[in-house]
Amino acid sequence: MSEEKYKAKEEAKIHKALKKLLVLADNPISSVKALKIENLMVMNESNILSITPKTEKATKILAKFMDKDYEQSVNMLNLDYDSVGKSTFSSEVVRDILTFLDVSDDEDRVRMKIGQDYPGTFSNRNFEIILAPIVEMI
Repeated sequence: MSEEKYKAKEEAKIHKALKKLLVLADNPISSVKALKIENLMVMNESNILSITPKTEKATKILAKFMDKDYEQSVNMLNLDYDSVGKSTFSSEVVRDILTFLDVSDDEDRVRMKIGQDYPGTFSNRNFEIILAPIVEMI
C-alpha cells in the first residue's frame, strides 16, 4: 500500500493557506504520533475555529501546527439560548478557510453549512473546519 501524501508544490500551497488560520508549532509533534491520536482537532489561538483532518495526508499536514505536548482538551459545551440571536461570520476568515480548502483538495468541491445561530461548518475530502459565529443577541 502506498503512503498517502501531497506533492511538494501542493503541500507548500496548503501550508501558506493554513498559516493564515493557524500558527506553526515551535516544537511540532511527529506525523507518526499525530496519526495515533483519535478524534484529532486543532484549534486556532483565538478559539474561533477548529480544523479536523479527515485523511492521513491531512493529519500529517496538521502535525506541523501541533506542539509535542499536544493534549486534546477541548470541552464541548451544551448551551441553552433564551433569546434569538443573529449570527455573522468574518468575511476575511471565511475567505481564508475557502482558500485553504481549495488548495488542500484537487476536487473543486467545498461543503458549507451556515445557520442563523450555529457554527459554520466547511469541509472537503481532507479537512473539516468549524467556525464560531459572532452572535448579536436580539
